[in-house]
Amino acid sequence: MKEVKKFSEHDMEHIMYMRAQMEHLFFRGFIKEYDLPKGVKQSHAITMIILYFHPNESMSKLSKGLNMEKGSITTVVDKLVKLGYAVSERSTSDRRVYHINLTETGMAFAKKFTSDHKAYIGSLMDQLDQESRDEFFKAAGVISKTLERLGADFYREKCDSK
Repeated sequence: MKEVKKFSEHDMEHIMYMRAQMEHLFFRGFIKEYDLPKGVKQSHAITMIILYFHPNESMSKLSKGLNMEKGSITTVVDKLVKLGYAVSERSTSDRRVYHINLTETGMAFAKKFTSDHKAYIGSLMDQLDQESRDEFFKAAGVISKTLERLGADFYREKCDSK
């Protein structure tokens, strides 16, 4: 029987470094260059993108998907509602639950932001040859499926259906 290699400090360093690199390159780099509307911060933009792909999401699911405390996501959603980008509606089946949806203004922002973000990532990927791009997306798929097996699957079923 083959011995399973133990998880090492070096492995942990790779995970932390990869997370930071992806966050910086694909998200913070884009947001830094993007002209967000007045009053909209990075957390608001990311929340709108989640709602764009996953409409009628509960506050609890948003909190989990964005890795934010429930109090923090409440503040973000309240600001989006105040700015006219989102609406918050009480569930008809459970009065404790609120579902969040984008308004037309929020949808228009999210659609443009997503399109511009896709172009930004595309321009980064254009720096690679086709084989390197294929390898990157294959590796991303393997990581995503592995994370799902480990329990990080809060949006997986919706991503797979697209």
